[in-house]
Amino acid sequence: MLYGIIAMAALGLGSGQIKNPEAALLEMISYSGCGVMLGIVTTFILAASLGTLDSTLISLSGILSNDIVMNIKNIANGKACIGGKESTDEGIKNTANNGGAEVKLTCCFILLLGVSAYFLSLKTLPLLVIMINYASSGILQVLPAAIGGLYWKKSTPIAAISSMIVGVATFLTLDWVKVNLYQNSESFMHGYFLGLPALLASLFVFILVSLLTWRSYYAADVSRRLVIDGLFK
Repeated sequence: MLYGIIAMAALGLGSGQIKNPEAALLEMISYSGCGVMLGIVTTFILAASLGTLDSTLISLSGILSNDIVMNIKNIANGKACIGGKESTDEGIKNTANNGGAEVKLTCCFILLLGVSAYFLSLKTLPLLVIMINYASSGILQVLPAAIGGLYWKKSTPIAAISSMIVGVATFLTLDWVKVNLYQNSESFMHGYFLGLPALLASLFVFILVSLLTWRSYYAADVSRRLVIDGLFK
């Protein structure tokens, strides 16, 4: 941690000794002359990177194979979706019996995602920064639906979906305006992160649609209303 703080300070002061900012930590440790410390830090960095990569690949491949491909297959065959309220004990048994096929499908997705990640890593840094910016701004739009769905009893599914769609659409619109009309100028929106105004739009839509639809949504199912009342009383 101390080496990292020194490296950030050296970069902030414009030190000419560190040529590559991405390798600032390793360069600062190498200047200390302690090969053992350099080896330990490098090992920790590689271990953390591989652990994150493994967990991400497994999570994404599982989502693609189980939640998307298998559920699409079940819908096409007129069967209950995995994890849906219509699922029965028979559906659970069928899922267990088809476990081998799902594992093979997951392995194929792991290979596909790994190869795709490798080719993306060959691109220049600006492209990766843009992708991370888009991903973080998109995930940010889920925040109102996630928090509202947990803690606000008037929230509805249609409000959650609407808020996410409006939030992402707002971010993409602002990004297009910034790139095409303002030539990526930092003066656009006073330099604010574009995901924040999109988040405000997402929050506004979530609250508005929830207030407009919660009565009809919960009145349609008395048992659901009783469950909600029991949770929040």
